[in-house]
Amino acid sequence: VPINEPALGNALHGFARWMTWSVEETEPSSAVLSLLLYPRAGYPFALHNEIEYAVHPGGVNVAVTARNVGRTSLPYANGFHPYISAGSARIDSCLLSISAETWLRSDERQIPIGRERIEGSGYDFRARRRIGSLQLDTAFTDLVRDQDGKARVELVAGEGERSVAVWMDPAYGYVMAYTGDKLDPTRRRSALAVEPMTAAPNALRSGEGLRVLEPGETFRSTWGIEIRK
Repeated sequence: VPINEPALGNALHGFARWMTWSVEETEPSSAVLSLLLYPRAGYPFALHNEIEYAVHPGGVNVAVTARNVGRTSLPYANGFHPYISAGSARIDSCLLSISAETWLRSDERQIPIGRERIEGSGYDFRARRRIGSLQLDTAFTDLVRDQDGKARVELVAGEGERSVAVWMDPAYGYVMAYTGDKLDPTRRRSALAVEPMTAAPNALRSGEGLRVLEPGETFRSTWGIEIRK
């Protein structure tokens, strides 16, 4: 597949990011987009994708539906890359909580090479703590879910006056946190990327979290952003 992160030799962010999606439905507070991914080098499968974005006073809900429209089984995973801000100019002063028990250790190319327990590491955000100067470009798994079945990553400004969270349904077993240290200086550390993922980075090779969809099979996943204060 095309190498679009040449400095690290990686194929980054999947197949659908730069493709043209069709707007299928629009309402005052929602829209449905679709994309038919045709077979291509590196991914010789036919996959129909549909995403519904629904905005409400407390945030946004995102529903993803994928259907195998080909004749053979196919490997599948999806991930998203939202940036969230609690209103602070920089995230350094914000409190962060990540409901996860494990983080994925990676090599110099950001390819996962092992799993480590959160406890006793610098990546333990199970209880809210200040981000400070810590640089994150880190995947987490073994997510701990609330009573509604959702896992959450929460960013809190100041002493708790403003809060925003990304929630994920059980389809999302992994989440990436990125403090944006490699972004343009005008954007660097101004927001936190919280990336819901149904599989681990490099899943097409490692198989970790990867799903197999049979011909005609559909898979649905939901995530969203909520303003909590």
